Amino acid sequence: MIVHFNRNNSSECICYWITSAEHGVAELLASCHTTKEIAKKLDRAPKTIESHVERIKKKFNCKKRHELEEACRDYLMLFKKE
Repeated sequence: MIVHFNRNNSSECICYWITSAEHGVAELLASCHTTKEIAKKLDRAPKTIESHVERIKKKFNCKKRHELEEACRDYLMLFKKE
């Protein structure tokens, strides 16, 4: 899934390639779940989830977990149906 996402309130949009697995992890990150909680909910190994988290961090240009959680919430707003 290609997503146009702008986190910095600038006029430029950044394009990301988000896999369906990363999307599932992003949904749970947005709710501040831990890596172990996400692994259990998605029936995956914690190391697999850590890999997804690291890729999402790079794509969303986040260094800290709380920044990533906020970025995931912003990202998910793109998919919110009103």
